[in-house]
Amino acid sequence: MNKHLGTSILARSWRSLLAGALATAVSALLAASCGHGGGLGSCSVAGQQCTDGCMSGVGCTECQSDGDCQSTQPGAPFCVLGGCVACRSSGDCAVGQACELRDHQCAAKCASAADCSFGAPLCDTSSGACAGCESNTDCPASAPICDPDRGQCSECTSNGDCGAAAPACDLTVGVCRGCLIDQDCQAGFLCGHDSQCQAGCKTNADCGGDRPTCDTSTAACVGCLSNTDCAGATPICGSMGSCVQCAANGDCGAAAPLCDPHGVCAECLVSTDCKAAGLPICDNDVCVQCASSGDCPAGMKCHQHVCQ
Repeated sequence: MNKHLGTSILARSWRSLLAGALATAVSALLAASCGHGGGLGSCSVAGQQCTDGCMSGVGCTECQSDGDCQSTQPGAPFCVLGGCVACRSSGDCAVGQACELRDHQCAAKCASAADCSFGAPLCDTSSGACAGCESNTDCPASAPICDPDRGQCSECTSNGDCGAAAPACDLTVGVCRGCLIDQDCQAGFLCGHDSQCQAGCKTNADCGGDRPTCDTSTAACVGCLSNTDCAGATPICGSMGSCVQCAANGDCGAAAPLCDPHGVCAECLVSTDCKAAGLPICDNDVCVQCASSGDCPAGMKCHQHVCQ
């Protein structure tokens, strides 16, 4: 091994050790802030609270500490970047194995690049682990940063590497995204499952206008959730989440006894509903003499619903 490569490998090894220690400390801190199973409202995506908490640069997680994994996944006892994995470093693997950082799984040590495969074609002979890169010079312009935690070429290793269009660095894959959690978005927007900020709500304070109520089950602002949200001429909360005049015929009075599909009380829905003499045609929920000249006797024309 030449002097330059040896120095590079030693530097990477120290970076990996420091990064691992930092990740462990950050995980512990975030576990305290987000809470396992009892997290804060900030730990949410699309308005739904993360079940097992959240982590900066990751979003919703399945673990906050090694203890979360050891109790549920004995084959993956270490919590790394919010996921349970088999190893954090090669010291967690059996003799003759190394921890491959791209997926944190133990694999047979490599002696040269010939022992490695696509996705991790380089052999770090100091650890015996295959990696996608050893330094930034191994990476293309589209993913110019060699992430020491993953051993892979990445767009980013922190939010500072990302632009305004996609400002959140997803540390699990090294890709810049629009958002990872709801709090990455401005007020009135939530982080969708496509990692883009979308209009949405968590409380009524996020809503307004003719849609003042937040339906937390869908993160959508609606006109109402129940009849108590409605009043006046539109006292019924319709199936589409808006206040309407009626939801059934029983909500209407004698003058307009039928509830139309739009929640409006109507005199008629079809012409057979029209019983009054001289008004046999239903047009726009009202019984009239004619809707077109074809409804009139020969030689007469329909003008403003009257045959003339």
